[in-house]
Amino acid sequence: MLAGYVLLLVDGLIHVLKLPDMNSKATYLGVLFALNVIAAFALAGGVLLNQSRAWGLGTLLCLMTMAGYVLARTVGLPYDLDNDWTDPIGVVPVGLVSLLVELSFVVLFVWLRATRRFMTS
Repeated sequence: MLAGYVLLLVDGLIHVLKLPDMNSKATYLGVLFALNVIAAFALAGGVLLNQSRAWGLGTLLCLMTMAGYVLARTVGLPYDLDNDWTDPIGVVPVGLVSLLVELSFVVLFVWLRATRRFMTS
């Protein structure tokens, strides 16, 4: 689906924009952001081809991204003192990935129902 593809691409692009800042704060944050970018772009291709594994892994990536954001803003991460919940460059990606998680659940539910009907008929 095109919506999932676009959401993953935008999430990856936002992480590309934040990558230099995160890498200057702490190397491990830069590595995590780079891995997020690579995974988002790779999974966007799979989602565009409508592969169920890409949808599942994309959902997992988004859930981990949201967990990292919440963890960084609550408990805090080493060498990252940024705990601003209202930063637009942080809030927008979390909103995007939450939309993708919801969309993924809808797509996976539809696939499961279609598979179930096919197997019972």
